[in-house]
Amino acid sequence: MLRNKYGFPENHLEFFLAGQPLMDFQRVVDCGFLECAVDLVFKNIVGMKLFVKLPSSTIEIEGKAEDTIQKVKAMIQAKEKIQPDQFTLVYDGKFLEEDMTLASLRMKNESTLYMVSAPKYILSISVKAPSGETSKFKVKPLFTVRDVKTIVESYTGCSVSDHNLIYSGNELEDLKTLAFYDIEDESVLEVSPRSLQIFVKVCDGKIIAVDVKQSDSIKELKSKIFRKLYVSMMPFDFYKLVFRWEQFDEVRDLASYNIQRGSKFRLVLSSSVIVSGGKSVTTNVKQCDTVEEVKVKVFHKLKVSTKPIEFSSLLFAVKRLNKGRDLASYNIQKDSTLFLVLYPSTSIYVQRNY
Repeated sequence: MLRNKYGFPENHLEFFLAGQPLMDFQRVVDCGFLECAVDLVFKNIVGMKLFVKLPSSTIEIEGKAEDTIQKVKAMIQAKEKIQPDQFTLVYDGKFLEEDMTLASLRMKNESTLYMVSAPKYILSISVKAPSGETSKFKVKPLFTVRDVKTIVESYTGCSVSDHNLIYSGNELEDLKTLAFYDIEDESVLEVSPRSLQIFVKVCDGKIIAVDVKQSDSIKELKSKIFRKLYVSMMPFDFYKLVFRWEQFDEVRDLASYNIQRGSKFRLVLSSSVIVSGGKSVTTNVKQCDTVEEVKVKVFHKLKVSTKPIEFSSLLFAVKRLNKGRDLASYNIQKDSTLFLVLYPSTSIYVQRNY
């Protein structure tokens, strides 16, 4: 009828009903519609150029009016190696169903489609415990980080609610989803003890805050304290940590002592090392004396050669003293106690009096 009335060639025409192409042998009534509008589309024999905007670039593909969105996604896969179930296409503000054709969408030549990430419905992830043991779980992209913790806890029987989950070096927030962090199939998450803040009163009365984990050993805590004080070459054995008047075994961790957030420590001189590790001397100095001059006086007092003086350091209130500065610049007062350290192993307790 259309050919006789308008001269349209039959092989260039295609009819669509509700977005679906109609075959030549079908009748409209066979499709369950008594009164409806049918779209007439001219087949695009020469092809149609389309642009697809990806997250990081824009690509060009060649299609035809009768091509389905599923076929378009297959073209994108061939060009970009992206699995079709990993994305959805958007055109004119609408998500496109895979069985739709370009003609039914009234898409024109050089139209632009937009790619939107659509992660797999089920992901397989691995969770690595602090012990190094790894377990696999099936999760959904819209699960929150807290949901994953619950799944891990139900499997291991160990609470991880007070731990962090780490992905690619970043801590994950409990209320955000796996999709938010772009966590993909076969990703590995790590369980890490959550840090807590404690307070330490050092020898000069200053109080500092230190971030630690309950798995940290006492020795590791001392290391963090000295780094916080910007002190290097510090002999750890000269100092002990005290909590509620209890001294610690350095190889044990904070959890074994039930250390909680906000706990308060004191860093004190270790008198046991002073007694067993060296001798004490008293020497007269002036506040204008430099640190290097004090070291020379101490060596003379001990009646030993000053030859190894360059391999020694004076310490005061947890700080190593700069040899070019004088005692006044460090506010060293009468009866102050200094430590002389001979590297690598010899230490001498030095007490100065005016």
